[in-house]
Amino acid sequence: MKFGPVPLSEAAGKILGHNVTGPDGRRLFRKGKPLAPEDVERLRALGRKTIYVAEFEPGDVDEDTAARRIAEKLFEGDFRLSGPSTGRVNFYTTALGIVRLDVDRLMEINRCEGVTLATLRNNSAVSVGKIAATLKILPYALPEEIVRAAESLAVKSRPLLRLDRLQSRRVSLILSGSPAAQDRIIRSFDSALSERLDALGAEIETVDFVSLDEEEDETGLAEMLGRRVRDGAELVILAGETAIMDRHDIAPRAV
Repeated sequence: MKFGPVPLSEAAGKILGHNVTGPDGRRLFRKGKPLAPEDVERLRALGRKTIYVAEFEPGDVDEDTAARRIAEKLFEGDFRLSGPSTGRVNFYTTALGIVRLDVDRLMEINRCEGVTLATLRNNSAVSVGKIAATLKILPYALPEEIVRAAESLAVKSRPLLRLDRLQSRRVSLILSGSPAAQDRIIRSFDSALSERLDALGAEIETVDFVSLDEEEDETGLAEMLGRRVRDGAELVILAGETAIMDRHDIAPRAV
């Protein structure tokens, strides 16, 4: 693709390189617009003598087609593509899950001239409708060989971008502390943790409280842990009134 300034007499049929504003400061022409003869006359009326334009060469692939071709090979699983528009495709998640990336190939894709792929961090937890990645073709067109190179990097033995679904898990919450503070401890942990777990597709099935005032309470906590594991809890969360101070503290010893 050629890009640069040309006299207005040569601009018709070419692609406008930059936005053009009128005398009132409002945008008159949007970049990317194919210039018709009447557009050229309006530019001439503004006093313009030259204009920056893009001109396709043989073998060029327009930005939207290039973006679509590369994007369709980048992902696997629960994503919805939006676009292409102005050379951009967004990847929206359609399920709760963890975004997985091949980081090395991500870097290689971004070394392809004119191609940029921005993503969330690898192993990010995402909800439905989150933009996990954005592919953008920077120029108005790419040579066919660059598009093919990016397509090849995108797919290889497996897609560069995938979403591993989060499965619903059975969660047990075991709280500990002074019996006098039991109600306050349950209130402070239960609602906050329920919110966070719900966002990850999990639900607290049981909430237990174990007093840890005496040394023998270590045994009670260990027994409660064992009971919840035997009942089928897939995640057991321990929280308490005070922080663990040492590996030989009551909670670590009970575990």
